[in-house]
Amino acid sequence: MIHAHAAREARAPLTPHTIETGPLRPFEVELAVTHCGICHSDIHLIDDDWHISRYPLVPGHEVVGTVQACGPAVTDVRVGQRVGVGWQSGSCLACEWCLRGDEMCCAQEEATCVGRPGGFADRLRVDSRFAHPLPDALASEHAAPLLCAGITVYAPLAAGVQPGMRVGVVGIGGLGHLALQFARAMGAEVTAFSTTPGKAAEAERFGAHHFVVSSDARQMEQAKGTLDYVLSTVTAPLDWPVWLDVLRQRDRRARRHAGDAGFRGPYRRAPAGRGRAAAGCERGAGEGPGEPGALPDRAGRLTARYPAPNGRAGAGSSGPGPQTERACRRMKAMRC
Repeated sequence: MIHAHAAREARAPLTPHTIETGPLRPFEVELAVTHCGICHSDIHLIDDDWHISRYPLVPGHEVVGTVQACGPAVTDVRVGQRVGVGWQSGSCLACEWCLRGDEMCCAQEEATCVGRPGGFADRLRVDSRFAHPLPDALASEHAAPLLCAGITVYAPLAAGVQPGMRVGVVGIGGLGHLALQFARAMGAEVTAFSTTPGKAAEAERFGAHHFVVSSDARQMEQAKGTLDYVLSTVTAPLDWPVWLDVLRQRDRRARRHAGDAGFRGPYRRAPAGRGRAAAGCERGAGEGPGEPGALPDRAGRLTARYPAPNGRAGAGSSGPGPQTERACRRMKAMRC
């Protein structure tokens, strides 16, 4: 039996809830949950904002725990091993997307706390191939947010940022804190954008070289044509033509994470020669094949170089798939 906390209906508070369990399926493991992050996606699910929730709903998809039992076909992890589970907890593993390492595109993709109980519980059952071993050097409370917030910002940065590039991060909250650290560790010159002037010192501690108050028209004018890449971590609607203007000639791209506000823009044509591009990224979309499985190991090396003040991590939404050799090769080669 699993003891959890669940919402009985939309917008309801969490109350104690028990779940009867049967034998483990062949590839299934049971984890003793030690840590679980709180992501705003959990709030969306509790409130049924996306109209996909089923009640009683046990939220939680930034889960760290210890393997307590394994199904007969499990070979990926062992009893007693510490692992992490993010947004995605299953896929068919046989379609074209799964075979190329893009499990988040699978039509049978399963989310950790949609239609099944999540990590706000003492135990969690999940496909072992979506339970990622964690390095000893990474504390569990720091690893948990990487499984959602971390991959949300890491994936687009890893796909487009190279050493020496000038990168802007819009929004200095939970996602922004992590994005600043990743971009700095990737060798970029990092500019933080926020409407809150008081966050300047904090942004610098997280790795920003520069700070721009985005509600200050003069500062935004000075920022025009200075960046190669912009990552938005905010859910509020943005004036995208303004943000495209901060990109340099022959720039790379502007990207945003999944949020409440849709991508609107550009509203006018970019000047000839700029070659500007814009891209969106929903949860799990746009991330490299199986990258979250290797992310904690790389993040352990990252935070050793740029530790978060007071050990803070962050929150966000995304969905990791299993580890693949291609992802591991990419991340080892980056050596951030």
